[in-house]
Amino acid sequence: GFANELIKEYPEEFGEILGRRSASEVEQIELLQEVFSDSKLKLLRPFGEPFFYLPASRQAIAHLKKEGINPADLADILKKQQKEFEAIDDRYYDSGCYKGKMKGKYTDFKKQLDKNTELALVYKNYQAGLAEKKFYDFDDMVLQLLKSLQNNPDFLLHLQEKYQYFLVDEHQDTSPLQIELLQRLTAG
Repeated sequence: GFANELIKEYPEEFGEILGRRSASEVEQIELLQEVFSDSKLKLLRPFGEPFFYLPASRQAIAHLKKEGINPADLADILKKQQKEFEAIDDRYYDSGCYKGKMKGKYTDFKKQLDKNTELALVYKNYQAGLAEKKFYDFDDMVLQLLKSLQNNPDFLLHLQEKYQYFLVDEHQDTSPLQIELLQRLTAG
């Protein structure tokens, strides 16, 4: 809420989302349905129930944003994990009736890695869809405010002078990104 108020009060400080508005929950879900329909997904779009993983994907994207991980960061993380996975020597059975087959403990990891790779595509396309429709979501507000404070020390100083005290209700539920935002605003 605080970030949204600042975006409305100081729109010129938020060039990336200037002219956009906050997407409602329904609009976010509709956009994700479009992304799921238009993206080439195998694991996240099972036959018979194409939107089964949509709620989990939406939660995962929100979690990634709260951790400050953008689609490009996620893609980099997954590339690194893929290289590490491919470097494992004993992924496949060397002999016996399962020779050449991947060992069970690695098939689960590979499947999760493939799901996360599809999630990275969904995340990237979701962000592109938000921009195209001139939307931003709740977690984008905090990200954009933090980015604006990092890039504009004068704006940060102005807000530090204006808001000298903060009361954080339910602090245990505060995300790392929100904590970073509070630290910036309260640093003196």
